[in-house]
Amino acid sequence: GGLAWLNGHAPILFAIIIPIIYPFLVPLGLHWPLNALQLANIASTHSDFIQGPMGAWNFACFGATAGVLFLSIRDRDTDMRQTAFGALAAGLFGGISEPSLYGIHLRFKRIYPLMLTGCVVGGLVIGIGGGATTSTFVFTSLLTIPVFTPMAVYSLGVAAAFITAFLMVVLFDYRTKEQKAQARAKKEAAKVGVSATPAPDASTPAAAPAAEAAPAPAFSDEAKADLTLSAPMEGELIALSDVADEAFSAGALGPGIAVSPAAGAVVVAPCDGKVSVAFPTGHAYGIKSASGVQVLIHIGMDTVKLEGKGFTPHVAKGDVVRRGDVLAEVDWDVIREAGYDTITPMVVTNKKKFGAITPAAPGPVTIGQTVVTVAPKEA
Repeated sequence: GGLAWLNGHAPILFAIIIPIIYPFLVPLGLHWPLNALQLANIASTHSDFIQGPMGAWNFACFGATAGVLFLSIRDRDTDMRQTAFGALAAGLFGGISEPSLYGIHLRFKRIYPLMLTGCVVGGLVIGIGGGATTSTFVFTSLLTIPVFTPMAVYSLGVAAAFITAFLMVVLFDYRTKEQKAQARAKKEAAKVGVSATPAPDASTPAAAPAAEAAPAPAFSDEAKADLTLSAPMEGELIALSDVADEAFSAGALGPGIAVSPAAGAVVVAPCDGKVSVAFPTGHAYGIKSASGVQVLIHIGMDTVKLEGKGFTPHVAKGDVVRRGDVLAEVDWDVIREAGYDTITPMVVTNKKKFGAITPAAPGPVTIGQTVVTVAPKEA
């Protein structure tokens, strides 16, 4: 009776309140009492006025999930893309919101305000249109739109809810700064062919080569025990947190340092080790040191887009290098003229295998000067 009175005296307010409260009721299972009222309405009057505004909530929920799907495709986030795709399919064709809620929305605190905006807009449209009723109980999905009257008002309302929530998520994102940095780190790691997580041990079947393994490179006992990294170039050492790219500045790819290059044209190996990554474009190199430290050197920011222009590689994947060996020659003027930043990060990508990783203080640096010290992991 109370809901019927509110719908009769303030239909616009009613149409906004219903979709706003559902996102908080559903995770607790408390939406079923309202569903019971809908069934009671249909049994007693052959018509229900609650399900129409409720549809605005469902489609706002699905719109937010669609926004997450869009961003996950853009960021090449395979796990979230699979989660969002399945949740969106269950929502649009089954009217089921739980996969979206439990799989995505309750995991990211920023998403609820964005989704609620869609709830308000969709409910407002339905309220201004005079409401939407149905004579049967359904889960609100694309397939059940025809059971609502007037269908045009309901369709416009749920479309507005979906599009608003979608755009809010795409424009403002559903992740915190740290979560976005992690996503960018995965994307950047995919570009350079390395992982931001520790690589599998060579003794595991997954890492075993199909053919007979090449002899392990011979490193001195001193190199095997050395857990320091020297400057890969001459220039000005800066803190990694001051790098413009969030994937590096937030430490998502690992701790380390960055160098603003001076006039020198070479980038050298910071340790004795084996080249694990040597991009054909010459802009990024991965080295596994003799002591097991995995190092990524990314020359400049977004320089993969130069497609090798300005870079002359000196090593290939699988090459053994000694500290100070030239990895590449770089024409910094070409990078600057193309509008790209020359700041070059050097990070440790398998930090979980070690203890504290300590970068040197910012300031002038020369090739061979120690800039990162890695501590062994405590037993």
